[in-house]
Amino acid sequence: MIGGRRLFGRGRERRRFDEGPGPGRGGSRLELPELPDGESARIVGVEGGREAAGRLESMGIIVGSTILKKSSALNGGPIVVESGGTNLAIGRGMASKVLVERLGS
Repeated sequence: MIGGRRLFGRGRERRRFDEGPGPGRGGSRLELPELPDGESARIVGVEGGREAAGRLESMGIIVGSTILKKSSALNGGPIVVESGGTNLAIGRGMASKVLVERLGS
């Protein structure tokens, strides 16, 4: 990571959409798959390019909103979260781009 941005091959950049310190930088933030089932969290960032961030935003995964992690498959399947009264199943790869902070921490 260089200056808050990750670089890809072929000169493409991967931007990080978040606020403040993230994992490994002094915050208590974790990726969505690491959040225990049944816990609520605030979304503090989305790691990835515009397409990934746009897709998550269209599903209601928006920085600053609160979600409830309902369940996750043990062997790499989708993660089910509730956001704005709607249940969403998000693939583990996409879910790992969502950075959350436990509520009450």
